[in-house]
Amino acid sequence: MLAPTRELVRELNLQAQAARGPAGASAPLSDGCAAHLGDVVITRRNDRRLGVSATDWVKNGDRSKVEAVRANGSLSVRHLASRLHVDLPAGYVAAHVELGYASTVHTAQGITTDVLHGIVTGAEDRQLLYTMLTRGRVENHAHLVLSREETHALPGPADDRALTATEVLEGILARDGAAVSATSTRTAAATPETQLHDAVTRYGDAVALAASKLLAAPDRAGAGPLP
Repeated sequence: MLAPTRELVRELNLQAQAARGPAGASAPLSDGCAAHLGDVVITRRNDRRLGVSATDWVKNGDRSKVEAVRANGSLSVRHLASRLHVDLPAGYVAAHVELGYASTVHTAQGITTDVLHGIVTGAEDRQLLYTMLTRGRVENHAHLVLSREETHALPGPADDRALTATEVLEGILARDGAAVSATSTRTAAATPETQLHDAVTRYGDAVALAASKLLAAPDRAGAGPLP
């Protein structure tokens, strides 16, 4: 499971853990959650002192299954891919281990799985969406959040309804998150079409704000807002 923010990832992790029905001893993790026997966890820091073989060690992004939870908060885990075993001390667990059922899209770059379920909020750009929906070998599922929350202080034509799934995806695909050099940004900002677009946008906002205040203002006789 993938999500664009750490907050959504934490919620997905907790729901996945609850579905398992955790029981028994637990160890506190760095994300504010707790690991139980059988949980999937992910390490968030390279540590050469924690060797898993003669040539390998614990790395950022390693996913493992918890095989034992000790009273001092340390964990005995087995890597999901290599099947190698390692003991994670309590200090490392509390500072650098999280539940691993879900992760952010950035963390999942370079990872491939069979089936992918991704949460799409509508704030993503097309590069992030592409990364999310190319992780699964067999299936890739996008779960869109269709919110009615206002995203602008001024009224808009869609304020009285939630965006459709198609509109959310169109907005994401129109949003380019590719890195742009400072020189390119300066050149684009100086073009007449960019300056005109900015001026028109400011003018439109000013007209909408003035209209909303005029319609909400009481008339001179104190009869209340204009109809």
